[in-house]
Amino acid sequence: MVFNNKSAVAFKEIEEKLKKSFSAFREEMDEHLDSINENTREIEGIYKYIFGFEEKLEKLSERIDNLNMQFSQQNAYDDFKLKSRLSIREQEVFLVLYTHAVEDGLLSYREIARKLGLTENLVRERITGLISKGVPVVKKYIDNKTFLDIDPMFKQAQAKNNLLGMNENLTRELVD
Repeated sequence: MVFNNKSAVAFKEIEEKLKKSFSAFREEMDEHLDSINENTREIEGIYKYIFGFEEKLEKLSERIDNLNMQFSQQNAYDDFKLKSRLSIREQEVFLVLYTHAVEDGLLSYREIARKLGLTENLVRERITGLISKGVPVVKKYIDNKTFLDIDPMFKQAQAKNNLLGMNENLTRELVD
């Protein structure tokens, strides 16, 4: 194939136009690529922010759950105060359970009955009465035997309330 001068010039012009078009196309593609990279960095930043926000929300949710649990336990203990018209016998059984040290192990109906000089059936009735009045009696079953205790959180709340009550009385005595 023989090129004449005119053909060579026309070919050069087409080649130059193609180079300019490809160059313009490449610049446009580079601009798009830069925009995509910038958007990607922005999306990554937003993702990190959202992930951090979700972690904080999860921690806050856990704290709210703990507060709700403590609040509901406190309400249960407050309900106990409202219902706490225990009979003398119920008070005796309650005090045996309340003052029993955890280190000594759990108490059975028989042990409570022996300590109070009651029958096991009377102790069972008193325990049922305590439970119906909102006392959180914990029952554990070991080898088909029932063992009893008072919920430790309840003991703590009662001790705290009693100490606060004592402090108020002491304050009144000191002020008067």
